[in-house]
Amino acid sequence: FFFFKQKTAYEMLRSLVGSEMCIRDRYMATVVEIEPKLVRVFLKGAPDAILNHCSQIEKSKHNAKLGLQDEMKDVKNMIEQLSAESYRCIGFCYKDVQITKEADLEHLISANEDDLLKDMNFIGLAVIYDPPRAEARPSIEKCNQAGIDVIMVTGDSKQTAIGIGRECGIISDQDFQNSKSVLEGYELRSILGQTTSEANLGASEDTQASNIKNFEAIVDQIKIIARASPSDKFLLVKTLKQIGKVVAVTGDGNNDAPALKSADVGISMGIQGTEIAKEAADIVLLDDNFSSIVTAVKWGRNIFDNIRKFIQFQITITIGAIYIAFIGCCFIKESPINPIQLMWVNLIQDTLASLALATDPPTESLLKRQPVSYTHLTLPTIYSVQISVVAVSLKKK
Repeated sequence: FFFFKQKTAYEMLRSLVGSEMCIRDRYMATVVEIEPKLVRVFLKGAPDAILNHCSQIEKSKHNAKLGLQDEMKDVKNMIEQLSAESYRCIGFCYKDVQITKEADLEHLISANEDDLLKDMNFIGLAVIYDPPRAEARPSIEKCNQAGIDVIMVTGDSKQTAIGIGRECGIISDQDFQNSKSVLEGYELRSILGQTTSEANLGASEDTQASNIKNFEAIVDQIKIIARASPSDKFLLVKTLKQIGKVVAVTGDGNNDAPALKSADVGISMGIQGTEIAKEAADIVLLDDNFSSIVTAVKWGRNIFDNIRKFIQFQITITIGAIYIAFIGCCFIKESPINPIQLMWVNLIQDTLASLALATDPPTESLLKRQPVSYTHLTLPTIYSVQISVVAVSLKKK
């Protein structure tokens, strides 16, 4: 609860209150003194949470107040329709309370919060639409082609999250055939064997899921997690790492810091991100653009391939020289290649050729293959066979 006198500057209110609402209750309450013995309680937040505190709906025309049951169905249908179209809805309500003195107000807020927030008047909705960037959907499609699973974790309602997921291409009509493709925060905690009380303790390095097998069976089906708290996001990251997944997480708020720090790659927003989120992250996106992540993946795979080419070429030349020196020592009692010649090959031929191999630019085909495990050998068996065959060919020549 926050208590202010009427006509207080909005900028000062925000500096004192901050921008965080109650995550557990999903609303924010403010008490404003209208007159010396009259205060008005304002409530804003998730529409379903706001409606739970209202007993009537106020109409602007003629200042009429209708019973909640008369209008509840229409309001809920409107919220569901707007949410399905990717709109974020914020509900508002108020209530006037008579007091005798200031001490009564302090007691009212501290001792009777539930009474203070009941029988309120529902005013209406504020609808916010934040359209995805044009490059968001193509970028997610590239991630899917590259074998990267994208999971959206959001505090929005399930309907809003599905609407946004459809626009971005995170979830398709085929995914809806699976009941586990869209989960809410409490469902994720239930699957992982976490109670609500444990989740409310906040993010901790000791947080562990107690039911890994159930989660591992459905992890590839999960596309969206709605109504998720910061601790849910942190728990998801820890569990994904626990089952052997390589996890990259994006975030921009202070509450995202534990998840960013725990992930294999934490990615913070450079424009909208807070300083705490940037410090916890490994990478800061200067343009806050998801397509930059795809570009980073493409360049990372290109660097990996170039290093592999470089090593393959160097080892091939070296083994060829060793073959020549060894066989020469066996048959003519000395190496056909003297040290100066070996140095010339290493400094001139190998260096220039290796640089040419190591500077190949990335191509779109790099995003059309599955990722390589971090436990994968730099040079697999097939490369070793190629090295041996080419080295023997060099020896014969």
